[in-house]
Amino acid sequence: MTDGTGVSQSIVFNVVISLQVFDIDPNSLNVHVLFDRIGIFAYVGKYSGSRAFNEMIITDIELPLDEKGGDLISLIRELDDLCKNVSKAYMGHLHNTS
Repeated sequence: MTDGTGVSQSIVFNVVISLQVFDIDPNSLNVHVLFDRIGIFAYVGKYSGSRAFNEMIITDIELPLDEKGGDLISLIRELDDLCKNVSKAYMGHLHNTS
């Protein structure tokens, strides 16, 4: 990835895959845990539990995963999309702060 000047830069970020994700009921605003869904959260820098809580993406992938591997392929695609979006956002942040 380049920074707009043609200089290649690397971005190191982490991905958390959660097998139990928090959800907020839209009617009651009660927080509960979804035991049958996978969540993903990507971040650059230091981990923040509050950011993970607020920014975790709840996927449509349900547990247990299917035996044919289709759910795993879906998860890999979602991770790939997330990584691309995080990279673009982070590079935009670097460009705007220079």
